[in-house]
Amino acid sequence: MIRATEPDTHRGPNIGRVEQWTVLAFILFALGIAALGFVGGADDFLAEASKVQFGTVLGMLGLSLLNYALRAWRWHLLCRSGKVGVGFLTNAIYFIAGFAFTVTPAKVGEAIRLWLLRHGHRAAYEQTAGVLVADRLHDATAILILCVVSGWLTTQSQAPAAIAAVFVVIGTILLMRPAIVVALIELGYRIVGRRPRIFVRLRRTGRRLENLGSPSLYLKCAVLSLAGWCAEAVALVWILSDLGADVGALAAVFAFSLGMLVGAASMVPGGLGGTEIGMTGALVLAGASLEAAVTATVVLRATTLWFSVVLGFALLPLAMRLARATRAG
Repeated sequence: MIRATEPDTHRGPNIGRVEQWTVLAFILFALGIAALGFVGGADDFLAEASKVQFGTVLGMLGLSLLNYALRAWRWHLLCRSGKVGVGFLTNAIYFIAGFAFTVTPAKVGEAIRLWLLRHGHRAAYEQTAGVLVADRLHDATAILILCVVSGWLTTQSQAPAAIAAVFVVIGTILLMRPAIVVALIELGYRIVGRRPRIFVRLRRTGRRLENLGSPSLYLKCAVLSLAGWCAEAVALVWILSDLGADVGALAAVFAFSLGMLVGAASMVPGGLGGTEIGMTGALVLAGASLEAAVTATVVLRATTLWFSVVLGFALLPLAMRLARATRAG
C-alpha cells in the first residue's frame, strides 16, 4: 500500500517564464523556416507563398476556432463528469487560456487550467488531474485514429497505420478501464519502492479517472475530439489545394496526423521541429514539391499552434480575473 501525505500548494503560474519559453520557441520556429527556405531556395519559397489567398488563411483560422471550441466542450464534459462544477463559458475561457502555455516543455504549463480551477473554484488537484489526463488521452487517441484510417486507406502507409492502431487500442482501454491504470501504478510502486508521494498522487489521479470512463462519455468525447482534429486536417487539405499541390485528401490527412504524432513524441515544446519535419516529409513523399510542402506546413502551424498561443495570452488575464472574482465571491 502506498502511504504518503503532501500539502496542497497554491502558487500561481510563472507568467514571465512562459513568455521566455514562447519567445524562444518562436525564434526557433522562425530560424527553422529560414533554414528550409535557404535549402529549398528563397525565391521559390516566396513564389509559392504568394499563391496563398487571404480568404484561405481566414478560413483556416475559422477551422482552428472550431477545433478549440469542440475541445473546450469536451473539457467541460470531462470536468462535469469529474464533479467539477464550473459553467461552460468560464470553463471554455480557462481551457483556451491554457494554450498560452502550449510551448512549454511537454506542454506541462497547460496545467494552468487546473490551477485556475483550484484557485477559483476550490477543486483539488487530485480531483482535476484525472480530467487533464483524460483530455490528453482523447487528443492522442483522436489523432491516432486519423493516422490509422488515412494511413490504412493510403496503400504505402499501412505499416505505420497498423502500429498507430495498437496505440489507439491501448489509449481506449486506459480511458474505458481506469482500474488498469491504478493497478499499473501500484505495480510500479512495488517495483520501485521509493518516492511514495509521487505514486500516491498518481494513484489518486488514476482513481479519479473512474468517473471519466463511462461508455457514453467516452463516445461523446471521441466524437468531439475527432471532429476538432478533422477541422485542422481539412485546413491542411485546403491550403494544399490553394497551392495546387498534387496531394490527395487522405494523404494530406495522413501527413497532418503523422506530423502531430512525431511532434508529440519529440517532447519538444509545441512539437517544434518534429511536427514540421514529419509533416513536410510526408507531404513530399505524397507528391508535393518541397516548396509547396514547406509553405503548407508553415501556414498551417501559424494558423493552429501560434494562433492558439496568441488566443491563450489574450484570454489569460480574463481567466485569472474570473478565477479571483469567483474565489472572492
